[in-house]
Parts: sequence; C-alpha cells; structure tokens
Amino acid sequence: MTKPDASKTFSMPKDTLHFEMLGIRVQVQFACQRTQLRVADHLSAHLHPPQEQSPNILVRLTEPLEDDRFRYLFRAQPEGVVQGMGAFIFYHGLADWEPWNHADPVLIPYAMPALRDRFVALHAASVVSPRSGRATLLMGQKCAGKTTTALDLNKKYDWPMLTDETAVIDAWSKQCWALMRPPHVTNAYPANRVTKAYIGHDEMADINVATDPAPIARIVELIQAPGLNAPYVEKIDTTDAKVATTFAHTLAFGSAAGTVARTVMALSQKAEVMRVMHGGFPQLTEVAKFLEAHDAG
Repeated sequence: MTKPDASKTFSMPKDTLHFEMLGIRVQVQFACQRTQLRVADHLSAHLHPPQEQSPNILVRLTEPLEDDRFRYLFRAQPEGVVQGMGAFIFYHGLADWEPWNHADPVLIPYAMPALRDRFVALHAASVVSPRSGRATLLMGQKCAGKTTTALDLNKKYDWPMLTDETAVIDAWSKQCWALMRPPHVTNAYPANRVTKAYIGHDEMADINVATDPAPIARIVELIQAPGLNAPYVEKIDTTDAKVATTFAHTLAFGSAAGTVARTVMALSQKAEVMRVMHGGFPQLTEVAKFLEAHDAG
C-alpha cells in the first residue's frame, strides 16, 4: 500500500498503534497519547499480536477524544457525531485520506472493501462453551439481557466471551469471530428506571475473553416479558422459524443481502435455536444457569 502525503491536511500525530481484528491489519495514528493508551487498553485483552507491516487500513484521529466521543470508535455513532470525530481513513484504492463520515464504528469500519461480503453481523453477545469450544449466541433487542447473561456465564461458569453485543459471523466458515469491545451493561433500578453503563478498565481485566473464531452450536433469542415469574424456554424446530428468528437480529454490516441470507440460512440449519423469555434482569441468573446445565447435558 502506498501511504498518502497527509502533511497537506494536518500535522503528524504523536502516537501510533498497530493491531489486527477480523483478519484486517490496522494502523491508527493518534493526536494525543492519552487516546492512544485508552484504545490500546481496550484492545490488548483479546487481539492477536500487533502487525506493524503492510496495514490494510490506516486511520488517523486528529483530535483528543473525551468519554462522550471515545466510545464511538467502537460503536455505531448517532447522527451528527461522526463529523466531530476528527477521523480520517486510507486504504487500498483511495488516492488520499478521506474523512470518515459513516455511522459504522471507526475501529473497525465494517463497510471497507476488505470486509465487505466477508462477514455478517447479529445483534448478539457470544460466549464459548469451555467443554465443547463451540459458541452460543445470545440475540435480543436493547435491554433484553444479552451482555448481562454473557457476563454471568463468563464469571460463574468460566465461559470465555467472544463479543458483548455484535456477533460477527464469517460468511465463509460460519464461525463467530472475536470482537470484544468495552461492554455496555444495563442497570435496572426501582420505578422502572433503566440506564446503561460501561464496564470499567479494572473490570475488563476480570473478563475471560476468547481470541479465536469458534463454530456456533446454539442460538438463543432473549426476550424480556414483564410479569413472568420465571424464565420460559421454547425450542424452535422448523427451518423457516429458525431462519426468521435469526434473521430478525441481523445488522447492517456492509455485506450484500444475498450474503446475509445465505449465511443465516446455513447457520440456522446447523445450530440449535431456542427462545428464552424472562420477567426481568433478576431472572437472568436463572437463564445463565439453565444454559450452563443445558450445555453440560
């Protein structure tokens, strides 16, 4: 890759970080060391060793990022925030640096040509059975309990985590890749108040994180149904119902519709699919206990 002359646009950053994710070698150049150290801290727990030669993608951040913007390096950005990130991108095929004006996370920009039609994403956490080495996907809408259940399996039953909310499925191998970012956990309070909070750096160190792709054994749709006294499990048997259940949780990820459909079909045919309804966050401990016992059985 020929690196562009960025001196015409802005001054050289102070620090550089190399890493590999989803098989893509990335070089990130930072405007300040504080941001560089924070990104390195989030990435170091689960990524393969840094690859300093021939990056596929170059990213330059020209501004220090405070907490309210830092998280958008790893997560989708609301409208209006992208332009304030000070992020520029360069990859094979571009003549020069381009501003990153997409809602996709800057790290990694999933819509890049190197990733397009290679991966399909599900709105799901993913954990790996310590017995079989196969993954369980925990799908669900916002506040369904995906991350909370995954962390419960992780801490109580030693299930390594692949991801907290975006399960990245390889369209070629149908395996789930590691994409562990700072987990965003729902905190439930009295009077039906629900807030979101990020797990801190110290807590991140206590999470057992998987680094290698894993085949998928089970897909679980979590649904919060207020009023239930205990979790209710429903196995989904027919192929059409399995595909429809899984497809409902796909995310826009830069892949063509045909790639998404074929991947979901193949995944749903091979994996066990079930729906788990629960009455609220206090019952998620029981959901994790059920999944542990079901896997052991």
